[in-house]
Amino acid sequence: MTSLLVTGASGLLGRYLLDAEWSDDRVVGTYHTTPVEADHETVHLDVRDREQVERVVERVDPDVVVHSAAATSVEACEEKPELAHETNALGTKHVVDAAAAVGARVVYPSTAYVFGDDAPVHIEDDEPAPMNRYGRSKLDGERYVESASPAGTIVRFCVVVSIDRADRSDFGSWVRGQLEAGERVRLIDDQQITPTVLTDAVDALGYLIEHEETGVFHVTSPERMTRYELGREIAHRHGLDPELVEPIPMTEMGWEAPRPRHLCLGSEKLRRYGYETARIRTE
Repeated sequence: MTSLLVTGASGLLGRYLLDAEWSDDRVVGTYHTTPVEADHETVHLDVRDREQVERVVERVDPDVVVHSAAATSVEACEEKPELAHETNALGTKHVVDAAAAVGARVVYPSTAYVFGDDAPVHIEDDEPAPMNRYGRSKLDGERYVESASPAGTIVRFCVVVSIDRADRSDFGSWVRGQLEAGERVRLIDDQQITPTVLTDAVDALGYLIEHEETGVFHVTSPERMTRYELGREIAHRHGLDPELVEPIPMTEMGWEAPRPRHLCLGSEKLRRYGYETARIRTE
């Protein structure tokens, strides 16, 4: 396995990348506001600081940089467009430039939000058309990775969720916690998604890194569902009461950022490489 630098190692995806079975002993993670307890070396890094990025990447001298550090709150990005631009766009440019200086490849986790509502399912070759500032900032980041030398890899996810075990603060863990406490969970039922199972996200990144694949890939479950349906599936898997999960429309969320009603990605390209993602429904 090649040496690896994981930015955003305090986040859900980054934390699991540090301890992934496919990563070897030469792994370094970075964090911005929340220190990481791990068996691997971790270092503070603000990707908005170009000189700091250059220093860290030069010192670590990795073969591959998995750039998972990002401003991921769709609403926060809509309310603070400078946060989205400086972190997701310029921050990615800083990482790409620093990686190029040491000859490292960049693997960039991205999002289904780079697409709009012009199709029920989007594949890798579809033209992005984001509806909100978060999607636009991540698309800007993608453009920097596409121009990287050596060539980079873009991996788009959609609602990363842990479904079989307790993990960090993701959608699945939150739903389980609420249901275990006997609390009702109100989830939107008028937006289709193709969730990305957390283990798929981690394992697929390892597969693409190991095989040195470049270009754009989607990693999602092959099943389309709503968050309401996903919540009920999580309840069933853990022996909890699915009747505590209630459907609501998106309008009740009071979101400022516009969102597509079809937030679905097709992962056929990855399947052509022989990689199958997990199915979620058990019924």
